[in-house]
Amino acid sequence: MNEKTFQIVSIIIPFLIVAAGFLLIKISSRFNKIGHLMLIFFLSATLLWALAFFSIYTKEDSRITASRWIYQNIPKGSNILIEYHDATLPVTLQTNKSDIYNVETIDSFNSNNPDYYAERLTSADYIVLSSRRVYKTIKQLSKTYPLANKYNVPNKYYQMLFANQLGYKKISEFNSYPSLLGFIINDDGSEETFQVFDHPNIQIFQNTQNLNQDDYVKLLQTL
Repeated sequence: MNEKTFQIVSIIIPFLIVAAGFLLIKISSRFNKIGHLMLIFFLSATLLWALAFFSIYTKEDSRITASRWIYQNIPKGSNILIEYHDATLPVTLQTNKSDIYNVETIDSFNSNNPDYYAERLTSADYIVLSSRRVYKTIKQLSKTYPLANKYNVPNKYYQMLFANQLGYKKISEFNSYPSLLGFIINDDGSEETFQVFDHPNIQIFQNTQNLNQDDYVKLLQTL
C-alpha cells in the first residue's frame, strides 16, 4: 500500500465503521434472528481482537527486551551495525548505557554501491534490525520499480543476510505479537505503522565468518 492509498483509507475507515454499524442495526431490526446473530458475532470478534491487541501492552516492549539481551550477551566494545532510518538499539536502561558499544549506521535507502555495504559489513561484529521498516520497504520498492536499479544492492543485501549468505548468522529474535488464550496472531504482513511503533520484530545477527571487503563486494554485485 503506497502512502497516498494509505492516507485515503485512513480517512474513510471511520465512515466505513459507522456505515457498518448502521447496516447491522437495520438488518437486526428487519431480520430479527439473523440480525441478532450477526450483531453477536461482529461484537464478539471486535472484542476478542481488542483483547488480543491489548495484550501487547501487558508485556515488556520488544526493544527493551532486546536491549536487555544485548547487554547480557554482546561483549562490551563490540561494533554494532544498525539502520540509519530506524530506532537505535540497544536503548539505555537503568543499569546499562549504550555507549559501551561502537554503534555504526547503514543507510540502505541512499546507497546502491556494493563497496558501501562491504566496508560496513567488514567492520561490524553484529547487525541489529530494529524492525521491518527498512527491509520490507526496500523489498516492496524493488518489486514496484524493477528497472530503476536504485535498490538492487540493498535488496540483495537483505536477501543474503536472511539466507545466512553474508557470513552473518541470526542469533536472536524478539517480538510481541497480539495474543489471546494462547493463540498468537502474527501481524508481520500488516501495514508498517501498525506494528513497527509499539511492537516491532527485532532481529540480531552475529558476524561468524569475518569475510574481507573484496568478498562482500563480489557477493553483492548484481548481474
